[in-house]
Amino acid sequence: SVVTSNRRENEIYDHLNQKVCKSAQEHEEVILGLLYALLTDSAAASKNYSTLAMIARDGMAHLIRMVEIIILEKLQKLQDSVKDQVLWLVRELVQTHVAGADILCYALLKQMPAGSTSRGDIWLVESLLHLLLDN
Repeated sequence: SVVTSNRRENEIYDHLNQKVCKSAQEHEEVILGLLYALLTDSAAASKNYSTLAMIARDGMAHLIRMVEIIILEKLQKLQDSVKDQVLWLVRELVQTHVAGADILCYALLKQMPAGSTSRGDIWLVESLLHLLLDN
């Protein structure tokens, strides 16, 4: 039922909130866990992003650093579904005016090789163009 579901979600939020308040290390671990969930479970991404936004204690600075590393060092190696989620996450960060979202846009720009016409590179260019035009 909806009441049971809402109660369960509140318990999860309360538990995560307690964890992030304990130490910087636990905060980073929870943020990394939510990042993993965001990138691998598109069906629950909106809910996970909301949870992340509510519990992040550093203005999402750690998340921005981790996503920047993923973009700069791993983007080309990721599965297409995860790449989609990376772009979705960057879009959400831009739309919610999170400080540092521009850094991720610059990192995505660096992943665009000049003159390439490969399907993946064109997808990245078009995705970033739409993201920037919409925001």
